[in-house]
Amino acid sequence: MNKLLFAFAIVLALCCNAHAAKITPETIYTSFNMRTISSSLGNNLGYYCADYLSEIFSQETVSFNENTLVIDSNKRYLRFVIVEDDTLMLYEKIKGGSYNAQSIITVSYDKQHRDFRGDETYIDMPSICKPYPLQK
Repeated sequence: MNKLLFAFAIVLALCCNAHAAKITPETIYTSFNMRTISSSLGNNLGYYCADYLSEIFSQETVSFNENTLVIDSNKRYLRFVIVEDDTLMLYEKIKGGSYNAQSIITVSYDKQHRDFRGDETYIDMPSICKPYPLQK
């Protein structure tokens, strides 16, 4: 039942995303371009093809409520909190390591690419890249 509700939330977020252009925990997972922020995933994104968290982390690692997305995989813990309509707080921890970071991200909707983006950087996708191995 939870998977069905989650799938419905994803479909609803994708359908409404082009019109509403409002960041939600669901759209962070499906439509927030991780190549536009500085994060612990940055080095990996220089090698792999993924742009979005949904291409990196399986659904079973994801939970959310009205303003927070949590990804708790075997290797990483990420928590995105919507602070304002255009502001996210990201907390990252690499499990089994000493990397802990917290950052504030300004977010906007990019109509041309139909996704949400930060304003920090852009990590180019390599011309020859590999699919990101989905993390559990």
